[in-house]
Amino acid sequence: MKKSGVILILVLCLVLAGSIILQLSDAFSEPTANKMKLYTAGKDAMPAPDKILSNSVNVFTVLLFEDGKVYSYYGNKVNEGVQSKLSDGSFQKLLLEAKEKYKEQLQVYLKPSEAANYQSTVDLLDQMTINNISKYAMVDLSVFDKKIIDSVFK
Repeated sequence: MKKSGVILILVLCLVLAGSIILQLSDAFSEPTANKMKLYTAGKDAMPAPDKILSNSVNVFTVLLFEDGKVYSYYGNKVNEGVQSKLSDGSFQKLLLEAKEKYKEQLQVYLKPSEAANYQSTVDLLDQMTINNISKYAMVDLSVFDKKIIDSVFK
């Protein structure tokens, strides 16, 4: 009787441990989503892209092309822009430099091209969250932006 009681307790412990492991694995396998910060008209609203003045150097524009290639520049200083890639960490370094320089005044415009794939766009958005960039917006490419992409990447 004692031996069967010990076996019964062991079996119950194994069943209990298995159910706990199953519940934990279900909890950790659920997808999570990042909160997207949307700006409304008011004090903290971002200016429209066509209203950026030449002295707005705290505006960091990011043009995303295929294969995670990025061209970024401050304000209207298009000719002083820098090419980088999302995959090799060079873009994150530029973003951190911009954040350090402009702190909470930094505004980032993300402009994915038609050639950019979904994964690169998500990676770009992830960089905003990872680096705690509080003011950013996904903006459509203008004709001017398309000309920049054509001259830089083609």
